[in-house]
Amino acid sequence: MPTGIYDRTIGRIKICGVYAILNTITGETYIGSSKDIIRRFDIHINSMRRNAHQSSNLQSVFYEYGDENLTLVILEECNIRNLLILETFWLIEIQPEYNTLLFAGRKHYHSKGWKHTEESKQNMSLAKIGNRNAVGNKNHLGIQHTQLTKELISQKNKLAWARRKAIS
Repeated sequence: MPTGIYDRTIGRIKICGVYAILNTITGETYIGSSKDIIRRFDIHINSMRRNAHQSSNLQSVFYEYGDENLTLVILEECNIRNLLILETFWLIEIQPEYNTLLFAGRKHYHSKGWKHTEESKQNMSLAKIGNRNAVGNKNHLGIQHTQLTKELISQKNKLAWARRKAIS
């Protein structure tokens, strides 16, 4: 059961464990874990304020209800070695509405354990055909510049060379 509710006015303490971000209006939740829960909650809030949160579900809730209706609930304190196991337990136990997967993990966790179907792999591959900006084509190989663009590039390069010669 929850060990406490974080009140932003109390102050900063470092807690390692599993937490829920609770929408106090709807009762819906997001589950996460961190070696510093309070800092992680602040990161969540700041990401949502910048429209940059990794969870589009939580980002939408932020816009609809505001951060004043999102409360941090500490579900369980633990040592760092048990974080992922306990987070997975709470994900299964609560089945939060705002998480997309029921598996805990780190870097790129949003796709950890997710397997694309052969059909979706084929569709993604087809979508990249002819896309000069697709991954693997970082230098925009094959782009045909207009004559005007070529002249502008030439002028900029001539100015840059002239400045380098003047400095040396």
